[in-house]
Amino acid sequence: MIYNQLPPLNAVKAFDAVMRQGSISEAALTLCVSQSAVSRHIANLESFLGVMLLIRSKSGTEPTKEGKAFFEKISVALSEIMDVSSQLRAKQSGIQVIKISSLSSFALRWLVPRIEEFQSRHPNIALEVSISDHRPNFDLGQIDCAIVSEPYKNGNERDAHLAFEELVLVGESTLLAEKPVCCARDITKHQVIHTTTRPELWLTWCKKVGLAENYESLNGLAFQDFYISIAACLAGRGLALVPSFLINDELRSGRLTKPDVETLTTEREYKLALAPIKKHDRAIMSLKNWLVDTTKDLP
Repeated sequence: MIYNQLPPLNAVKAFDAVMRQGSISEAALTLCVSQSAVSRHIANLESFLGVMLLIRSKSGTEPTKEGKAFFEKISVALSEIMDVSSQLRAKQSGIQVIKISSLSSFALRWLVPRIEEFQSRHPNIALEVSISDHRPNFDLGQIDCAIVSEPYKNGNERDAHLAFEELVLVGESTLLAEKPVCCARDITKHQVIHTTTRPELWLTWCKKVGLAENYESLNGLAFQDFYISIAACLAGRGLALVPSFLINDELRSGRLTKPDVETLTTEREYKLALAPIKKHDRAIMSLKNWLVDTTKDLP
């Protein structure tokens, strides 16, 4: 094999991530690199191959015909490399690796702090956590299971319910001591923090509490996901609408305060989705049972 005829493998990984995640920004989050680094990898790959793989526009990124064909081949090859590598590593260590994807907010604020508890119960199982906002394509073989947030009418019989989504209004405690929120209309005294992956939340809440006419006048900041919105809230940058179970520790410690105003229950739920070929896997079932048991007291 003449190895200089192979495309740069980091660029191949970057393109694969863009195709799987649906955007350069999501790929960058998955690979833990900057968006500009992903864009450079794609440009290098297109230069090496001599064809355009992606079409970039204001509305997003779409693969060309050549890009789709290239992805179909490399996705299979990369999955096979990953699978055989995981099998060999697991065989040598005696540990079974579960590849789980999760929403960033759920992973960083709920799952990661509790992984030690799971591993203490199941020392022969290791979790390999990746970040995604979408249900994965299990047919591609890279993910064993995924924590997703979807309308509770969606899904299938393999999904395991973890929690319904209840959003609460919260603010940094010092901020709310200076400018109390005693009723819904008092939010107009504050900046609000928008979560761009869920742009409908503030308008829905405003309609529920009779402040629809005030929605357009709400000043605020916007961040990509609940994890960053909560961090901004803790920094005193404004009020946020976030899932209640993600900020229980901060409420208990007093770092955040929840005013006595309406909560917002959506039609979404957090659940564990399983790859069809893994539905009887003993390690996966151990993880499923632990997640269901650990989240049983959530809303």
